[in-house]
Amino acid sequence: IKRHPHLKERYIHNLDKLHTVFTVTPKDCSAIEALFAIPKERIRISGGGFDPRLFNTENRRSFDGTCRLVYAGKISESKGVFELAKTVPLILKHYPHTELTIIGNATDDQKAQLYQNAHGSDRLKICNALTQRDMSALLKTMNIFILPSYYEALGLVAVEALACGLFAVTTEIEG
Repeated sequence: IKRHPHLKERYIHNLDKLHTVFTVTPKDCSAIEALFAIPKERIRISGGGFDPRLFNTENRRSFDGTCRLVYAGKISESKGVFELAKTVPLILKHYPHTELTIIGNATDDQKAQLYQNAHGSDRLKICNALTQRDMSALLKTMNIFILPSYYEALGLVAVEALACGLFAVTTEIEG
């Protein structure tokens, strides 16, 4: 709306009749109030939702001596995933019983780059995106979730990982 004000005039009508407006972050409240003339009393902050029947600590694998790190999400430069792969040799130097699993739909070129960044280590695993059920089962076998994104503060998958009992490491970004 800020970039294309004509869209507001053309498509957004009757927002003042809404009982409640939901947003995900506190910083969006003032923008919603200003842009749409919604009184702040009618704006509620609502975090991302997940299915607690799947994402929980039931049947979680106990630690077996191998530290299992995991990233799940889009395979792109902006997510920091290629730099994450570069850490594999550094981590293994000090913690040889560690493995990193990257979950996301990667092209063959992206997979090749990830393996190259990890110096071809067999401790790097790459798998395609999973169903919610399979993702929850896999998360329950992991120890630490890593979100090295340059712009995403705390995605839903990080919340799902926390619900499955993992520690979460994220970049320090507002939100």
